[in-house]
Amino acid sequence: MNTAVREAPSLALLAGLARGEYPQARELFGLVLEELSLLPLASDDLAKARWTAAQWWAGQIVACQLDPV
Repeated sequence: MNTAVREAPSLALLAGLARGEYPQARELFGLVLEELSLLPLASDDLAKARWTAAQWWAGQIVACQLDPV
């Protein structure tokens, strides 16, 4: 598994949200995923987005970037 440290400035913001700021969590979570390159850009079509994500995850596993377990 890739153990390289990656920077995600939005992660600290997400972690530091107060209870009254939870509505901002969805946007910050999306930014964190983008900053860490954890998800590809997804289509509005949910089925297509799921296939895109599955292909991306499979590619990461094949490239030895993710542990298949």
